[in-house]
Amino acid sequence: MATAEMIKELCEQMNISVSELARRIGQTSQNFNKKLKRKTVALNELKAIADVLGVKFEQACILPDGNEIKTCNEIGERFKQEFVEGKVNVRKYRSSDCVELAELFYNTIHTVNAKDYTTEQLAVWATGKLDLEKCNQSFLENYSVVALDNKRIIGFGDIDRTGYLDRLFVHKDYQGRRVATALCDCLEKTVQNKVITHASITTIPFFEKRGYEVMKEQEVEKQGVVLKNFGNALTLPLCLNNLRDILFN
Repeated sequence: MATAEMIKELCEQMNISVSELARRIGQTSQNFNKKLKRKTVALNELKAIADVLGVKFEQACILPDGNEIKTCNEIGERFKQEFVEGKVNVRKYRSSDCVELAELFYNTIHTVNAKDYTTEQLAVWATGKLDLEKCNQSFLENYSVVALDNKRIIGFGDIDRTGYLDRLFVHKDYQGRRVATALCDCLEKTVQNKVITHASITTIPFFEKRGYEVMKEQEVEKQGVVLKNFGNALTLPLCLNNLRDILFN
């Protein structure tokens, strides 16, 4: 049974609507239904659902009468993919990385994001004419990391002191291989309470799987062309008080 079907059956047996369930776990009905449709309900959200309904969750929901509503292996497989398989090599950004990151940025947008944006939108989003000096300075000011396959850069991301996750890009040949997860794990550790980002249409499923909530849908105009993105936020457990200062220094 898929996760969405499990949740709907659980609601039916517990005599509660999906909208009411969303409210109880602190989400809007609209956002929660989108997650069900996209199959992006995270493991921590399933545990929260079990808690608010008073049922036991062990990759299944166990009702008070002992009956089980089991999910398929998708949660277990996701856990295995994200936490068990080989680690991605991540290090801090160096100024010498800037040219390679600029190329990765351009190529990723014009390939990976092409399924969600028009050719005109892609052209104004990634023109291929970045100011490398300005880009390098912004990477140095933020906490910036790169992911490597041997010596080849296959992804990068950065976050500022306020918790704004600015950029997150993964090479087209390394999509779905935990690279973005490894980068986000490093970046989110620099923040004590909340991470904010503006996610593209393409990356919304990834961020929702990590527990980010869509705050608003918005349109950004570049050179007269309108692009759609989403404001997302993730509230994190408290980190060590001085962790952010250590990482930024």
